[in-house]
Amino acid sequence: MGIPYIDYSRQNTQMLGDIKTEIERVSSLVSNSDMEEYVSGFEETFAEYCGTKYAIGTNSGTSALQLSLIASGIRPGDEVIMPANTYISTALAVSNIGAKPVFCDVTENDFNIDASLIEGLISKRTKAIVPVHMYGHPADMDKISEIAEKHNIKVIEDASHSHGAEYKRNRTGSLGNIGCFSLHASKNLGSMGNGGIITTSDDDVSYSLNGLIHPDSNKEIIKLVGRTPWRMDPITAAVLKAKIGMLDKWNEQKRAVASEYGRLLDNPNITKPSQSNSVKHVYRDYVIRSRDRDNLVSFLMKNGVGTSIHYKLPLHLTGTYRYLGYSKGDFPVTEMLAAEILSLPSFIGMTSREIETVSKHVNESVNLF
Repeated sequence: MGIPYIDYSRQNTQMLGDIKTEIERVSSLVSNSDMEEYVSGFEETFAEYCGTKYAIGTNSGTSALQLSLIASGIRPGDEVIMPANTYISTALAVSNIGAKPVFCDVTENDFNIDASLIEGLISKRTKAIVPVHMYGHPADMDKISEIAEKHNIKVIEDASHSHGAEYKRNRTGSLGNIGCFSLHASKNLGSMGNGGIITTSDDDVSYSLNGLIHPDSNKEIIKLVGRTPWRMDPITAAVLKAKIGMLDKWNEQKRAVASEYGRLLDNPNITKPSQSNSVKHVYRDYVIRSRDRDNLVSFLMKNGVGTSIHYKLPLHLTGTYRYLGYSKGDFPVTEMLAAEILSLPSFIGMTSREIETVSKHVNESVNLF
């Protein structure tokens, strides 16, 4: 592949010296309490970055969501509203604890949950809304928070795509009752493998979360999840501690890639992503739309350009969630996007020449199909 969709090595190799230094520090730790203190150091740094009182490290973004739901009082039979256009982990975190995902359609403009549709989905069993800041563009948090406050329900941000993104000058992770981040290698701030973190300024939620993530906890809440080790490990914390100081710079690089694409792409058959004036986008993915998406994918592949689709099958049409009783046509915008969206290469260390090459091939496709 001439230009891959993603190349983790370009980010990781530039940080290798700092990562080795942090891992050496971990290797010299003497006790479990030393390791716990080390992880806590990263948590404090991340909480400060997001503008929250607490951050609690986990082993994945899915774990972060699942634990946050439990700590928020979500129990079997409760309902949680979320977008139909998201990665399946958002819904799995809900169904894993016996609660019911309630899907909502999204907007064409920013691919986020359509806040104007949320109130019509609220029932007596609704306990939370989980907005997902898709591809790094924050959702309409003022409207979502207003609805949640009116109905006394929680807002749990799925901020897995939006490390450092801002909504009205406040960073994601600080906009709801709780923020949940994936720290998978594919994220703007990612480990070498997996990881997650939860942010909150709620003392009670923090207390419950700390009871849930420690297998030796004697707190009553541990019975809700069993003694499962959810905790972030020190090696993951070491990698993230080495990287977090570069996050703002990397986000600027992501915005620069998006800006270059915006300038160079000139094909009437595609729609480029838009951005609201009230947000600071971090472009975890650069997502275009094309009615000839599958042909475009094939053409780009033949020309050595890797792509990805986030996501090809809407959650309500997956076999996993067939039991919820949704049908094709229930979420028209989500279904339209699933047929049209395409993520172009956009990664830390991508060169201007690579962006030009990708853009050239996208533009060349205009008369081919």
